[in-house]
Amino acid sequence: HQMCSTAAVSAIMALGLSALANPLSGQDDERIPTVPAGTPAVLFPVQAARPTAGGAWPGGALSEKDVLETLDAEFKFAFGEEEDAVTWVLPDAVVRRLRSNPMIDVDPYRVAYHGLLRKPKKEEQIYEPLHSELRSLSALFDTRYVILPIALFVELDPPQSEDGESESAAEGAPATLSEDPNAPSVTPARYRAHLLLAMIDIRMSSIVWWGEIVSDPGAEDSPALLASLAENVAAQMAPS
Repeated sequence: HQMCSTAAVSAIMALGLSALANPLSGQDDERIPTVPAGTPAVLFPVQAARPTAGGAWPGGALSEKDVLETLDAEFKFAFGEEEDAVTWVLPDAVVRRLRSNPMIDVDPYRVAYHGLLRKPKKEEQIYEPLHSELRSLSALFDTRYVILPIALFVELDPPQSEDGESESAAEGAPATLSEDPNAPSVTPARYRAHLLLAMIDIRMSSIVWWGEIVSDPGAEDSPALLASLAENVAAQMAPS
């Protein structure tokens, strides 16, 4: 993966991540539509990651390249466990095929995804040069469906006190257990990994679905966040 500076990633992703509370679905459904049985679908490599509030990379990774490669590897494991009629082309196969076809000038790690950081309109078609990039790749695999994981980020999943009120962790500070037996019980701060992605019908040049899928809650730097995120993506896109 090509490297981006922390400041550059944060500045670019800030343009679109503020809209993720209300993800768009082209079919007015929060779940990703199921790819028709017997139809191949291409899952691209994850394009970008945002550092945590403390400046670390999700999952305890050492760099953006490291975290993106880790999530791509988790996809391979998670999708391998699903028994789905769709023939999934996973990120490692995408990279190998493009490397064996150097005449196709597409970098699988950095396609022109930036326009998809914002919520697209339902009738909006794929812009250039992204349309040409995805069309070239879809022709290699004879597919019309491309799933593009756009951006990975980790956010606090605010712990709640027994009376239902958010505690200090909602402001980004880890919650601690009080020694006062009369103090309200507070759940330690937990986080979720979020993945913004788009499902694209390249033949129709349309965005079938756009939104985010999240991991199970866990520690901010835990590799388990990426594993559960990949499992949740596979469960939604390739249900057994």
